[in-house]
Amino acid sequence: MSLVNCPKCGKRISDKAAECPACGYCPDAIPYEKEPLKQVASDDHAVKRGARRHLSPVFLAVAALAIAGISFTGGFMLSGFIEADPLHENPDGTTVVVDDGEPSAPADAAAGSASVIKPEGEWKDSFSWQTGDEAYPFSVSNEDFPPEGIGALTPLEKLSSSYPFQINLADAETTDSLPGIGFCMAGDHGGYSYDYELKQVETTEITVLDRSGEKRKAMVNTKLALTGLIGERDDKERLICQNCYLLKDENGEVYLAIPDMEGADNYILYC
Repeated sequence: MSLVNCPKCGKRISDKAAECPACGYCPDAIPYEKEPLKQVASDDHAVKRGARRHLSPVFLAVAALAIAGISFTGGFMLSGFIEADPLHENPDGTTVVVDDGEPSAPADAAAGSASVIKPEGEWKDSFSWQTGDEAYPFSVSNEDFPPEGIGALTPLEKLSSSYPFQINLADAETTDSLPGIGFCMAGDHGGYSYDYELKQVETTEITVLDRSGEKRKAMVNTKLALTGLIGERDDKERLICQNCYLLKDENGEVYLAIPDMEGADNYILYC
């Protein structure tokens, strides 16, 4: 006995087998004429492959356009989202403009710095802004004054020699001592030097001159308590010693307000 190929399916079968166990072909039947199925299939496969070769560039072009369209649409939608909702909220509750990078007002203020709140009601026109303390709404703390990195204060505009041309600030020398402040006067006078500390007082209204020289009302709570005078005690010194206040504007900038040295009813701002 030997193995031969089945004329129909090509499987290896015994030459003594009555029929092919794979396809059932019987060798004693009418001789099987193998149809050129594989050739037809091969030709058909070749046609399909040719079609794929022919369509491939078109398909790639369409795919590229589709991807570009998706990218453009996604970018357009993202752009539209940013434009429609330009604010991003930070964990601390403040908001930031996404499109131009400028910070917006904090949630509890109409404008200005995150450290201040726009006054309302009877205080709405105040040059000074509130700082959030319930008992002393316009208070300035030891963390705010002196401003970080600032060793001297100057007036908003040039003044006559009746006023300090500069106010110097000095840190406390020891943990048990107070910081110092010096009001520098022109000429031979020299000026006035003190130790100081911040005292919170009842809300008081004063009048200040703003950067444009206009008179503005300002609400204050923080008074500069001055002690240990070094210098000559006179009428100007008494004015300074008894009536210096601290306040913040809409940008959170801290100002020292001293009485007018020439008898006017307003305060002069130094920063």
